[in-house]
Amino acid sequence: HHKNLIILLFFSNEPSKPVFLQSFLLPDNIALSISTCVFDVLNNLDSCDIKVISAITDNARCMVASMELVFQQHPTVLLLRCAAPIINLIIKDALKNVDFIRVGFQILSSYIQNGIIKRYCETRWNSVFDRFMDLAKYLRTQGPSNSDMLAHIENTIAALSAFIYVLNVAQKDSCD
Repeated sequence: HHKNLIILLFFSNEPSKPVFLQSFLLPDNIALSISTCVFDVLNNLDSCDIKVISAITDNARCMVASMELVFQQHPTVLLLRCAAPIINLIIKDALKNVDFIRVGFQILSSYIQNGIIKRYCETRWNSVFDRFMDLAKYLRTQGPSNSDMLAHIENTIAALSAFIYVLNVAQKDSCD
């Protein structure tokens, strides 16, 4: 059973108005397959006398490896990484050693282990933030005996809010 990887490639004459060019459905997440698709698009654009100045990819190892293959033959193309995965990594690195956030994660983990709160994706901070919000909502219904724990979770939510706002802006789908 193979995982499918869908690659959508765009070009644009105006940065605010992307124009769909081509898409690929690949049976495997292999750098060589991805770079072959990118080469195909670059060659098609080149034949139309359109010069590519940058390519955007996520941070998956095979995507970066495939783009390295592309840049060996097209060194003038600039690699831009997708903002959302980068922000997720920055948040993880910036907050992993903050004591009260670490305690917030310990509290959250205990409620996840007990099956009260759903799991989250460790590399998707919107997912983490949503679980903290779920936990705060749950603790509010449990009465005053959980007030210290609720205060701790609410402080964690407050600390994460600015990061989540930036992440949501980076992930915005519209071209406003």
